[in-house]
Amino acid sequence: MADSWFGNKGLFKPLREKIGCRFHLICRLHSNINLFDFPGKSSKGRGRPRLYGGKVGNASLLAHSYRELAKEVSVNLYGKVRTVMAYDKLLMLKTLKCAVED
Repeated sequence: MADSWFGNKGLFKPLREKIGCRFHLICRLHSNINLFDFPGKSSKGRGRPRLYGGKVGNASLLAHSYRELAKEVSVNLYGKVRTVMAYDKLLMLKTLKCAVED
């Protein structure tokens, strides 16, 4: 868990080089970072297969659009149990070149 770090290659790349893909990283995302869907099924056409699907929007826009779907969750935050609203969805992030849970 990286409380004060933003999720970028400066944090993610050294971890992946040392321990491979056997970890989960919990960190912050910039509010204006673009998130993408997973690539759809491609026909056996010419060219390289797509790595990312269509652009979904940025983290700030998604927070507003999923507000109605969010649920209350109790978390231990800075030594106190607090209630926060949370919703999760699996998307792709180009800066880390992997799937992220928004």
